[in-house]
Amino acid sequence: MRCFKYAKWLLLVLILWLSLAIVYLTLPPGECVDNDITFAQQLADGDALQRVYHTEEFIPREYRLPRVRRRLYLGLRFAFDRHSGVLRIRNEEVPLLPLLAPPSPSSPAPITADAGDAQHPHDPSRHSRLVIPWAKLGDTDGVNMPWHPVGDAVLLYALVSREWGRILLTVERAVTPPTDAQEGEVVLHVVPARMATQSEGTEDDAVPLGMPPLASLYFLPSPEGAEGYTLARVHFPPSPKSFGTSSYFPLRRALLSVLAPSAMLAMALAELAGQLIKFALIGLGIVALLWIARELWMSRHDGETGEGEDARERQTAVLRKALREVLGPLYAPREGGRQRERSARTLGDEERMEVKEEV
Repeated sequence: MRCFKYAKWLLLVLILWLSLAIVYLTLPPGECVDNDITFAQQLADGDALQRVYHTEEFIPREYRLPRVRRRLYLGLRFAFDRHSGVLRIRNEEVPLLPLLAPPSPSSPAPITADAGDAQHPHDPSRHSRLVIPWAKLGDTDGVNMPWHPVGDAVLLYALVSREWGRILLTVERAVTPPTDAQEGEVVLHVVPARMATQSEGTEDDAVPLGMPPLASLYFLPSPEGAEGYTLARVHFPPSPKSFGTSSYFPLRRALLSVLAPSAMLAMALAELAGQLIKFALIGLGIVALLWIARELWMSRHDGETGEGEDARERQTAVLRKALREVLGPLYAPREGGRQRERSARTLGDEERMEVKEEV
Protein backbone atom coordinates (compact mmCIF):
# COMPACT_ATOMS: atom_id res chain seq x y z
CA MET A 1 0.00 0.00 0.00
CA ARG A 2 2.84 2.38 0.79
CA CYS A 3 4.29 1.82 -2.68
CA PHE A 4 0.96 2.79 -4.25
CA LYS A 5 0.91 5.94 -2.11
CA TYR A 6 4.36 6.99 -3.30
CA ALA A 7 3.43 6.14 -6.88
CA LYS A 8 0.38 8.40 -6.62
CA TRP A 9 2.49 11.36 -5.48
CA LEU A 10 5.05 10.65 -8.18
CA LEU A 11 2.30 10.63 -10.79
CA LEU A 12 0.98 13.99 -9.53
CA VAL A 13 4.46 15.52 -9.69
CA LEU A 14 4.92 14.19 -13.22
CA ILE A 15 1.57 15.62 -14.33
CA LEU A 16 2.45 19.01 -12.81
CA TRP A 17 5.86 19.01 -14.50
CA LEU A 18 4.34 18.14 -17.87
CA SER A 19 1.74 20.89 -17.45
CA LEU A 20 4.44 23.49 -16.77
CA ALA A 21 6.43 22.21 -19.74
CA ILE A 22 3.40 22.55 -22.02
CA VAL A 23 2.85 26.12 -20.82
CA TYR A 24 6.51 26.94 -21.46
CA LEU A 25 6.45 25.45 -24.95
CA THR A 26 3.19 27.10 -26.00
CA LEU A 27 3.85 30.66 -24.83
CA PRO A 28 3.65 33.15 -27.72
CA PRO A 29 6.70 35.23 -28.68
CA GLY A 30 5.51 38.32 -26.84
CA GLU A 31 6.14 41.99 -27.51
CA CYS A 32 9.57 43.58 -27.20
CA VAL A 33 9.53 47.18 -25.99
CA ASP A 34 12.10 49.38 -27.71
CA ASN A 35 11.50 52.94 -26.55
CA ASP A 36 14.24 55.24 -25.28
CA ILE A 37 12.00 57.16 -22.88
CA THR A 38 10.52 53.95 -21.46
CA PHE A 39 14.01 52.59 -20.83
CA ALA A 40 15.00 55.78 -18.99
CA GLN A 41 11.84 55.67 -16.88
CA GLN A 42 12.48 52.06 -15.91
CA LEU A 43 16.04 52.82 -14.83
CA ALA A 44 14.93 55.92 -12.94
CA ASP A 45 12.32 53.85 -11.08
CA GLY A 46 14.99 51.42 -9.92
CA ASP A 47 14.22 48.62 -12.36
CA ALA A 48 16.98 46.78 -14.19
CA LEU A 49 17.28 46.47 -17.95
CA GLN A 50 18.70 43.40 -19.65
CA ARG A 51 20.11 43.68 -23.13
CA VAL A 52 21.56 41.08 -25.48
CA TYR A 53 24.30 41.97 -27.98
CA HIS A 54 25.74 40.31 -31.04
CA THR A 55 29.34 40.08 -29.91
CA GLU A 56 30.98 40.52 -33.31
CA GLU A 57 29.28 43.89 -33.81
CA PHE A 58 30.92 45.47 -30.75
CA ILE A 59 34.06 43.62 -29.67
CA PRO A 60 36.76 42.63 -32.18
CA ARG A 61 37.89 39.04 -31.87
CA GLU A 62 41.43 39.95 -30.81
CA TYR A 63 40.03 41.86 -27.82
CA ARG A 64 37.69 39.10 -26.65
CA LEU A 65 38.61 36.85 -23.79
CA PRO A 66 38.72 33.12 -24.70
CA ARG A 67 35.46 32.29 -22.95
CA VAL A 68 33.59 35.06 -24.78
CA ARG A 69 34.68 33.69 -28.17
CA ARG A 70 32.69 30.49 -27.69
CA ARG A 71 29.24 32.09 -28.04
CA LEU A 72 27.65 34.44 -30.54
CA TYR A 73 25.80 36.62 -28.03
CA LEU A 74 26.37 38.22 -24.65
CA GLY A 75 23.90 39.71 -22.21
CA LEU A 76 24.36 42.67 -19.86
CA ARG A 77 22.24 44.00 -17.02
CA PHE A 78 21.98 47.75 -16.44
CA ALA A 79 20.72 49.55 -13.33
CA PHE A 80 20.90 53.19 -12.29
CA ASP A 81 20.70 54.93 -8.94
CA ARG A 82 19.41 58.42 -9.61
CA HIS A 83 20.23 59.63 -6.09
CA SER A 84 23.93 58.77 -6.21
CA GLY A 85 24.32 58.95 -9.98
CA VAL A 86 25.88 55.48 -10.16
CA LEU A 87 25.42 53.22 -13.16
CA ARG A 88 25.60 49.50 -12.40
CA ILE A 89 26.65 47.15 -15.17
CA ARG A 90 26.11 43.71 -13.69
CA ASN A 91 28.69 43.59 -10.86
CA GLU A 92 30.49 46.85 -11.65
CA GLU A 93 29.60 50.38 -10.51
CA VAL A 94 30.48 53.48 -12.49
CA PRO A 95 30.02 56.96 -10.93
CA LEU A 96 28.62 59.23 -13.63
CA LEU A 97 28.75 62.60 -11.86
CA PRO A 98 32.44 63.25 -12.75
CA LEU A 99 31.59 62.65 -16.40
CA LEU A 100 28.48 64.83 -16.31
CA ALA A 101 30.38 67.82 -14.96
CA PRO A 102 31.46 70.28 -17.68
CA PRO A 103 35.00 69.41 -18.84
CA SER A 104 37.75 71.95 -18.43
CA PRO A 105 39.01 73.60 -21.63
CA SER A 106 42.51 72.23 -21.03
CA SER A 107 41.36 68.61 -20.95
CA PRO A 108 43.07 66.53 -23.64
CA ALA A 109 41.14 64.70 -26.29
CA PRO A 110 40.20 61.13 -25.44
CA ILE A 111 42.47 58.40 -26.74
CA THR A 112 41.31 55.37 -28.66
CA ALA A 113 42.82 52.01 -29.47
CA ASP A 114 44.13 53.37 -32.78
CA ALA A 115 45.46 56.69 -31.56
CA GLY A 116 46.63 55.99 -28.02
CA ASP A 117 50.14 57.12 -27.10
CA ALA A 118 52.00 58.71 -24.24
CA GLN A 119 50.94 62.22 -25.29
CA HIS A 120 47.27 61.46 -24.52
CA PRO A 121 47.04 60.19 -20.94
CA HIS A 122 43.87 58.95 -19.33
CA ASP A 123 41.48 61.80 -18.55
CA PRO A 124 38.80 61.00 -15.90
CA SER A 125 36.66 63.87 -17.17
CA ARG A 126 36.42 62.20 -20.59
CA HIS A 127 35.81 58.56 -19.70
CA SER A 128 35.60 56.40 -16.61
CA ARG A 129 38.04 53.86 -15.32
CA LEU A 130 38.17 50.40 -16.86
CA VAL A 131 35.23 48.24 -15.78
CA ILE A 132 35.22 44.47 -16.30
CA PRO A 133 31.67 43.22 -15.72
CA TRP A 134 30.47 39.66 -16.01
CA ALA A 135 28.31 39.04 -19.07
CA LYS A 136 25.97 36.15 -19.74
CA LEU A 137 26.99 34.09 -22.77
CA GLY A 138 24.63 32.09 -24.94
CA ASP A 139 23.15 31.14 -28.28
CA THR A 140 19.61 30.80 -29.58
CA ASP A 141 19.30 26.99 -29.52
CA GLY A 142 19.21 24.60 -26.58
CA VAL A 143 16.02 24.87 -24.52
CA ASN A 144 14.51 27.51 -26.81
CA MET A 145 11.74 27.21 -29.33
CA PRO A 146 12.16 28.61 -32.86
CA TRP A 147 9.65 31.40 -32.17
CA HIS A 148 11.37 32.70 -29.03
CA PRO A 149 12.78 36.22 -29.45
CA VAL A 150 16.57 36.39 -29.64
CA GLY A 151 16.88 38.31 -26.38
CA ASP A 152 14.80 35.77 -24.47
CA ALA A 153 16.53 32.82 -26.13
CA VAL A 154 20.06 33.94 -25.26
CA LEU A 155 19.24 34.72 -21.62
CA LEU A 156 17.34 31.44 -21.19
CA TYR A 157 20.25 29.57 -22.75
CA ALA A 158 22.61 31.22 -20.26
CA LEU A 159 20.23 30.40 -17.41
CA VAL A 160 20.58 26.68 -18.12
CA SER A 161 24.22 26.53 -19.24
CA ARG A 162 25.43 29.07 -16.62
CA GLU A 163 28.09 30.41 -18.96
CA TRP A 164 29.68 33.72 -18.00
CA GLY A 165 32.48 35.78 -19.44
CA ARG A 166 34.18 39.07 -18.67
CA ILE A 167 34.30 41.99 -21.08
CA LEU A 168 36.19 45.28 -20.84
CA LEU A 169 34.12 48.47 -20.94
CA THR A 170 34.30 52.13 -20.12
CA VAL A 171 31.82 55.00 -19.99
CA GLU A 172 32.88 58.02 -22.01
CA ARG A 173 31.40 61.44 -22.55
CA ALA A 174 30.55 62.20 -26.16
CA VAL A 175 32.87 64.89 -27.50
CA THR A 176 30.40 65.84 -30.21
CA PRO A 177 26.72 65.29 -29.38
CA PRO A 178 24.91 62.79 -31.62
CA THR A 179 22.57 64.08 -34.27
CA ASP A 180 19.51 63.00 -32.28
CA ALA A 181 20.65 64.82 -29.12
CA GLN A 182 18.53 67.74 -28.02
CA GLU A 183 19.89 71.07 -26.92
CA GLY A 184 21.47 70.91 -23.49
CA GLU A 185 21.64 67.12 -23.33
CA VAL A 186 24.81 65.45 -22.11
CA VAL A 187 25.41 62.07 -23.72
CA LEU A 188 27.39 59.26 -22.11
CA HIS A 189 28.32 56.15 -24.08
CA VAL A 190 29.05 52.68 -22.70
CA VAL A 191 31.73 51.48 -25.11
CA PRO A 192 34.11 48.50 -25.39
CA ALA A 193 37.64 49.25 -24.24
CA ARG A 194 41.02 47.73 -23.56
CA MET A 195 43.48 48.07 -20.74
CA ALA A 196 45.90 50.98 -21.02
CA THR A 197 49.57 50.26 -21.54
CA GLN A 198 52.30 51.58 -19.27
CA SER A 199 52.87 54.56 -21.55
CA GLU A 200 49.13 55.35 -21.58
CA GLY A 201 48.37 55.05 -17.89
CA THR A 202 47.77 52.46 -15.21
CA GLU A 203 45.96 49.13 -15.27
CA ASP A 204 42.76 50.84 -14.10
CA ASP A 205 42.77 53.22 -17.06
CA ALA A 206 40.72 52.37 -20.13
CA VAL A 207 41.32 52.98 -23.81
CA PRO A 208 38.13 52.92 -25.93
CA LEU A 209 38.28 50.64 -28.97
CA GLY A 210 36.41 53.03 -31.24
CA MET A 211 33.51 50.58 -31.65
CA PRO A 212 29.78 51.47 -31.56
CA PRO A 213 28.43 52.09 -28.05
CA LEU A 214 26.49 49.35 -26.29
CA ALA A 215 24.25 51.95 -24.65
CA SER A 216 23.86 55.72 -24.79
CA LEU A 217 22.51 57.66 -21.80
CA TYR A 218 21.05 61.13 -22.41
CA PHE A 219 21.01 63.46 -19.40
CA LEU A 220 19.38 66.85 -19.00
CA PRO A 221 20.34 69.39 -16.36
CA SER A 222 17.92 69.43 -13.46
CA PRO A 223 15.44 72.33 -13.23
CA GLU A 224 16.61 75.60 -11.73
CA GLY A 225 17.21 75.37 -8.03
CA ALA A 226 18.08 71.66 -8.16
CA GLU A 227 21.50 70.15 -8.51
CA GLY A 228 22.51 67.27 -10.72
CA TYR A 229 21.19 65.79 -13.93
CA THR A 230 18.09 63.86 -14.89
CA LEU A 231 18.18 60.76 -17.05
CA ALA A 232 16.01 61.62 -20.04
CA ARG A 233 16.59 58.80 -22.53
CA VAL A 234 18.47 55.53 -22.90
CA HIS A 235 19.26 54.37 -26.41
CA PHE A 236 20.35 50.88 -27.40
CA PRO A 237 21.50 49.78 -30.86
CA PRO A 238 18.61 48.33 -32.86
CA SER A 239 18.38 44.71 -33.95
CA PRO A 240 20.18 42.75 -35.28
CA LYS A 241 22.98 44.38 -33.27
CA SER A 242 21.20 44.21 -29.92
CA PHE A 243 17.96 42.76 -28.62
CA GLY A 244 15.65 43.39 -25.72
CA THR A 245 13.51 40.96 -23.77
CA SER A 246 9.85 40.28 -24.46
CA SER A 247 6.88 40.74 -22.17
CA TYR A 248 6.79 36.97 -21.54
CA PHE A 249 10.43 36.71 -20.53
CA PRO A 250 9.82 36.84 -16.74
CA LEU A 251 7.28 34.00 -17.06
CA ARG A 252 9.58 31.96 -19.28
CA ARG A 253 12.44 32.43 -16.83
CA ALA A 254 10.28 31.42 -13.86
CA LEU A 255 9.03 28.29 -15.63
CA LEU A 256 12.49 27.30 -16.79
CA SER A 257 13.88 27.84 -13.29
CA VAL A 258 11.54 25.06 -12.14
CA LEU A 259 11.71 22.80 -15.18
CA ALA A 260 15.45 22.86 -15.85
CA PRO A 261 16.75 21.62 -12.44
CA SER A 262 14.18 18.82 -12.26
CA ALA A 263 14.85 17.81 -15.86
CA MET A 264 18.61 17.86 -15.27
CA LEU A 265 18.14 15.76 -12.12
CA ALA A 266 16.01 13.25 -14.04
CA MET A 267 18.60 13.15 -16.82
CA ALA A 268 21.39 12.63 -14.29
CA LEU A 269 19.48 9.77 -12.65
CA ALA A 270 18.73 8.25 -16.05
CA GLU A 271 22.38 8.54 -17.01
CA LEU A 272 23.41 6.94 -13.71
CA ALA A 273 20.94 4.09 -14.26
CA GLY A 274 22.25 3.66 -17.78
CA GLN A 275 25.82 3.48 -16.50
CA LEU A 276 24.84 0.90 -13.87
CA ILE A 277 23.06 -1.21 -16.50
CA LYS A 278 26.07 -0.86 -18.77
CA PHE A 279 28.46 -2.05 -16.06
CA ALA A 280 26.09 -4.91 -15.16
CA LEU A 281 25.95 -6.04 -18.79
CA ILE A 282 29.72 -5.81 -19.08
CA GLY A 283 30.09 -7.90 -15.91
CA LEU A 284 27.65 -10.52 -17.20
CA GLY A 285 29.51 -10.61 -20.50
CA ILE A 286 32.83 -11.16 -18.74
CA VAL A 287 31.35 -13.95 -16.60
CA ALA A 288 29.82 -15.57 -19.69
CA LEU A 289 33.13 -15.41 -21.56
CA LEU A 290 34.99 -16.94 -18.61
CA TRP A 291 32.42 -19.75 -18.36
CA ILE A 292 32.62 -20.45 -22.09
CA ALA A 293 36.43 -20.45 -21.96
CA ARG A 294 36.35 -22.84 -19.00
CA GLU A 295 33.98 -25.24 -20.78
CA LEU A 296 36.09 -25.16 -23.94
CA TRP A 297 39.27 -25.81 -21.97
CA MET A 298 37.73 -28.71 -20.05
CA SER A 299 36.28 -30.31 -23.17
CA ARG A 300 39.58 -29.94 -24.98
CA HIS A 301 41.53 -31.32 -22.01
CA ASP A 302 39.20 -34.30 -21.70
CA GLY A 303 39.49 -34.95 -25.43
CA GLU A 304 43.26 -34.76 -25.31
CA THR A 305 43.34 -37.21 -22.35
CA GLY A 306 41.08 -39.72 -24.13
CA GLU A 307 43.01 -39.46 -27.36
CA GLY A 308 46.29 -40.05 -25.49
CA GLU A 309 45.04 -43.21 -23.81
CA ASP A 310 43.70 -44.59 -27.10
CA ALA A 311 47.00 -43.85 -28.79
CA ARG A 312 48.96 -45.57 -26.04
CA GLU A 313 46.70 -48.65 -26.22
CA ARG A 314 47.12 -48.82 -30.00
CA GLN A 315 50.87 -48.49 -29.67
CA THR A 316 50.96 -51.29 -27.04
CA ALA A 317 48.88 -53.62 -29.23
CA VAL A 318 51.11 -53.01 -32.24
CA LEU A 319 54.22 -53.63 -30.15
CA ARG A 320 52.85 -56.88 -28.75
CA LYS A 321 51.94 -58.13 -32.25
CA ALA A 322 55.40 -57.29 -33.52
CA LEU A 323 57.05 -59.15 -30.62
CA ARG A 324 54.92 -62.25 -31.18
CA GLU A 325 55.79 -62.34 -34.86
CA VAL A 326 59.51 -61.85 -34.22
CA LEU A 327 60.09 -63.89 -31.07
CA GLY A 328 57.44 -66.51 -31.60
CA PRO A 329 57.21 -68.95 -28.64
CA LEU A 330 59.91 -67.03 -26.75
CA TYR A 331 57.60 -64.05 -26.38
CA ALA A 332 55.73 -64.33 -23.10
CA PRO A 333 53.92 -61.23 -21.86
CA ARG A 334 54.54 -60.41 -18.25
CA GLU A 335 50.99 -61.00 -17.23
CA GLY A 336 50.85 -64.34 -19.13
CA GLY A 337 54.07 -65.55 -17.41
CA ARG A 338 52.72 -64.74 -14.02
CA GLN A 339 49.53 -66.63 -14.83
CA ARG A 340 51.52 -69.75 -15.89
CA GLU A 341 53.60 -69.55 -12.71
CA ARG A 342 50.44 -69.43 -10.64
CA SER A 343 49.06 -72.43 -12.61
CA ALA A 344 52.31 -74.41 -12.08
CA ARG A 345 52.28 -73.73 -8.36
CA THR A 346 48.68 -74.85 -8.20
CA LEU A 347 49.48 -78.12 -10.04
CA GLY A 348 52.49 -78.76 -7.77
CA ASP A 349 50.39 -78.33 -4.67
CA GLU A 350 47.76 -80.73 -6.00
CA GLU A 351 50.39 -83.40 -6.76
CA ARG A 352 51.87 -83.12 -3.25
CA MET A 353 48.39 -83.49 -1.74
CA GLU A 354 47.84 -86.69 -3.74
CA VAL A 355 51.17 -88.15 -2.54
CA LYS A 356 50.26 -87.45 1.08
CA GLU A 357 46.92 -89.20 0.68
CA GLU A 358 48.55 -92.30 -0.77
CA VAL A 359 50.97 -92.49 2.12
